[in-house]
Amino acid sequence: MTAEIYITTFIVVSISTIIISGFFSYKTMSNEIRQQIKLDVNIEQMKKSEQIIKEFFKENNLDSNVPIEIIAGILNITKGGIDYNLHEQAVLKEIGTTNAKIVLFKPGLSDIEERFIFAHEIAHVLNGDLIPVTRPEGYNKSQSEQLADYTAAALLMPLDKVYQFLTENNFKSAKKRKRISIIRKLCKIYRVSKIIALRRTKEIYTLKADNS
Repeated sequence: MTAEIYITTFIVVSISTIIISGFFSYKTMSNEIRQQIKLDVNIEQMKKSEQIIKEFFKENNLDSNVPIEIIAGILNITKGGIDYNLHEQAVLKEIGTTNAKIVLFKPGLSDIEERFIFAHEIAHVLNGDLIPVTRPEGYNKSQSEQLADYTAAALLMPLDKVYQFLTENNFKSAKKRKRISIIRKLCKIYRVSKIIALRRTKEIYTLKADNS
């Protein structure tokens, strides 16, 4: 084999390897995203959660855009600091016998992650779950954890407000690039991750389709 043929063969094989590796990496990433945005609660559970939030807001004379910290204050929940011994993402526990509660976080969370996790722990209280409770890592969470995730997203991204935004921006009929732009805007408006915005969008259209 001449040097020229060897070099050409080496280049072709290298490029093919990069392309194939990139394809499988993309496939894996797509599967991960699909795993994260799949709906883990059924339509009746969604409706119940939305009703719990609606009643709580009505009882406390709150607007749907109220900051999550106001909701926490009404429920006597405070945001604590970092617990370096914590293996889960966060823990919600009571303080003494005062009915006050505190959320402690594991190290290394971003502001966006910490905000959603705080809303998640607030959701446990709204859902009537037993305390103390933690938010575990990974997928295949318990039903109460899935419901708390749903309620947290519903608190941060109000159903009717987000649906109005999606409708005004023609999300359903938009092309892929436009949809990505709309999701990015939602992330910025509501200070959530792309995964949360995508999943919430899917939940909202599921609810609206059921009510039509």
